[in-house]
Amino acid sequence: MRIGKPTRGPEVIRIIQRFRSGTLAAGLLLFGCASQSPPSGGPPDRTPPRVLSSIPSPDSVSVGTDTEIEVLFSEAMDRQSVERAVFVSPTPVREPRLRWKGQRLRIFLEDGLVADRTYRVSIGADGRDENRNKMTGSYDFTFSTGITISRGVVSGKIRGTTGQTVVVAAYDVDETPDPDPGTRAPYVTQSGEHGEYRFPGLGVGRYRVLAIGDRNQDQVLDVATESLGIATQDVHLMTDTSTVVLPDIKLASRDTERARPIAARTVNNRRIRIKMNKTAHLPLNVGIVGKSGALEIESTYLAAEDSSIVFLLTEPQTEGEEYQIRVSGYDTTLVVKGDGRNDRRAPRVVRVTPGTGHSAHAQTSIVLTFSEAMRADAVDRLWVASDSTDSPSGNVFWSSPNALVFEPADPFDESDILLRLNAGALSDAAGNLADEEFDVSFNAISMSSLGTVAGGLNPMSVPVVVEVVDLDRDRSLKTLRVSPGDTTFVLRDLLPGRYQIQAYVDSNDDGEWGAGALAPLTFSESLLAPADTVEVRPRWETILETRFRSSSESKSNQGLTH
Repeated sequence: MRIGKPTRGPEVIRIIQRFRSGTLAAGLLLFGCASQSPPSGGPPDRTPPRVLSSIPSPDSVSVGTDTEIEVLFSEAMDRQSVERAVFVSPTPVREPRLRWKGQRLRIFLEDGLVADRTYRVSIGADGRDENRNKMTGSYDFTFSTGITISRGVVSGKIRGTTGQTVVVAAYDVDETPDPDPGTRAPYVTQSGEHGEYRFPGLGVGRYRVLAIGDRNQDQVLDVATESLGIATQDVHLMTDTSTVVLPDIKLASRDTERARPIAARTVNNRRIRIKMNKTAHLPLNVGIVGKSGALEIESTYLAAEDSSIVFLLTEPQTEGEEYQIRVSGYDTTLVVKGDGRNDRRAPRVVRVTPGTGHSAHAQTSIVLTFSEAMRADAVDRLWVASDSTDSPSGNVFWSSPNALVFEPADPFDESDILLRLNAGALSDAAGNLADEEFDVSFNAISMSSLGTVAGGLNPMSVPVVVEVVDLDRDRSLKTLRVSPGDTTFVLRDLLPGRYQIQAYVDSNDDGEWGAGALAPLTFSESLLAPADTVEVRPRWETILETRFRSSSESKSNQGLTH
């Protein structure tokens, strides 16, 4: 008898087939996953991406008005970052459509190109590859739909914007007499890694350059949250091959709205806290009125930790009484209820200058800032002497209700200084004594150990202000005015360390750098180059090798018009 294979019904066969198919699919999936894994090891990608080619090619002429613009990158890009950094100038009426195919970006203009016009395409410096490496600078190329191409160039640098997204806009002021940075500009680019920018492909005309600290990356100015830089002058391109380098541009806040009160509350029966919408500046003209009449304000001061908070020290309030607070110049009325609680909290020292561990010259004043207003009584003995601390004599005065200044009668010894506050000599307005212990410590440098920096500048018909920023300590700022015509300056009594030395032309002689304005138009005051970092050594005069000059003097500056 022949024994054959057992018979299998249709349902059994289907189950076996599904099992075999699933096993095969799982195997293929595992194989596929293994084959697609990138090789382990190797250094991470740190190479900046770049543009390899474009259509039309740079400097092409007689380009057809129906030509599609295309840019080929050296590697796969983070598409969103690139799309935010694409600029076509002159700006088309409708936003270009962007399409990707691998490493190629295609730019479609809805209405096509205009005949007999020079175009510039800029891929801004914020473009990144898939590993987040930024381009080293904007990539720009020009082409023309006519038989000639405009080759005028305006370039320059935005000062002090490393790592910040800055949109630079140019306007032909013969066509747009009053440029509005709140709308899209006809010529737009982004500054590079070190603030450099360039507008190629410009024709004959008069141009105005503005810079926007473009936080939301929409290429227009939001005056409440973004900074604006105004060039020092307009540029007049006299031919379509002119090249002009503008002096450096510096960004500045343009929010001209005054700080306004937005909330208030009582802290205790003699203190009211007012919150402003931004940094407040004293004096404030404040009035407080209750049912029983005006509430007298004894003093006003800013919180040490937050300059948008204003404290009012008042006469004792009536508990539960409703008080209306008005700040002169505003329609807002803030309402608080009188507090019956006495102040039981001891005042604290919240800031001291020089800071702990900092260096200061031996004749430095010490400033103690407290958490609240203090009694302005004469202080007989500010410091407590012990085996480890000194008790120097000097002049003591209150620079504000919560800030005490000590001026030593004699220079401190060149050493590490440790002073202990005499808590029993200080109390707040309610009579609470200061914290029992507070030490002030810093390193005193004798006046003979301080350094000097000397430099030169090209003669100016107006004053120049030299600024010195301490990079090693609290970035404090010192200034020196150089009279018109003078060609040298000396910065004395500098602590050893690193400083940034910079300067500007003070055209109106007010001691402050003028950021300019759009309406009425006022150009910014010129920044002078270089902005050097200098190492100051003890008992040594450091001489700057490079003279301060206009940042465009060493290059072509023909065509600059005020």
